[in-house]
Amino acid sequence: MKLNSKITVAVNPSIQYLLFNLSADGTIHYSVFEGKFLEVVMKALGLPYNLVFPEDGLVGDEISPGNWTGMMGIIQRDEADLAYTHLPINEQRNKLVDFSRFYSMEEYVFVFTISRSKKKSPLTLFLSFQN
Repeated sequence: MKLNSKITVAVNPSIQYLLFNLSADGTIHYSVFEGKFLEVVMKALGLPYNLVFPEDGLVGDEISPGNWTGMMGIIQRDEADLAYTHLPINEQRNKLVDFSRFYSMEEYVFVFTISRSKKKSPLTLFLSFQN
């Protein structure tokens, strides 16, 4: 990417993570956390940019050696300078692109009840899944 050039950003809109509206004059109005975060990052860069979208609406997977779908395919084919969305990292994607540092983390919590008669141990959680 050349400095002072227009940046092309691949995005994949999502109700949960990234929403925006485009006004008649071309102004982008972001909503939801990731949309607002993208807006802040792009303003901080201070460079003009445009958004591109994967035709298939996917983040992207390797469908054959060197052939990617979705946003990953857009990056692989040099159709965008960067991709931005809620993007799960896996080994194949990590070989294709460089990822930024994490800026959020999701936690999964298991909530269950156990019988008072059962012995408590670190493995008690798994007893809940037995018949």
